[in-house]
Amino acid sequence: MTHHGPVTPPDGRTTSSARPPAPVSAALVADLTAEHQDEILAAQRAEDAAEGKRARALARYEKTLAKATTRPQMQRALDRLLTDLERAGGNRPIG
Repeated sequence: MTHHGPVTPPDGRTTSSARPPAPVSAALVADLTAEHQDEILAAQRAEDAAEGKRARALARYEKTLAKATTRPQMQRALDRLLTDLERAGGNRPIG
């Protein structure tokens, strides 16, 4: 028996001999962007708000750390920063 067409292993992935997907047209991208504009804008606003929270947390940490005179005060400032960053959307680098 002869097999014609792309080879597909049992797990469903196609091999490198499979034909690459057709390019996506600019019109299709524009249509999808317009269709999902509200969701895109909401996601951008949420990310901007989270970034603002992270920046404020870092500024508060720097201000508190500048006043800290003991190691426990410094540790509390760092603990608060980490908590604030987690609330703001993750412990990611700022900037």
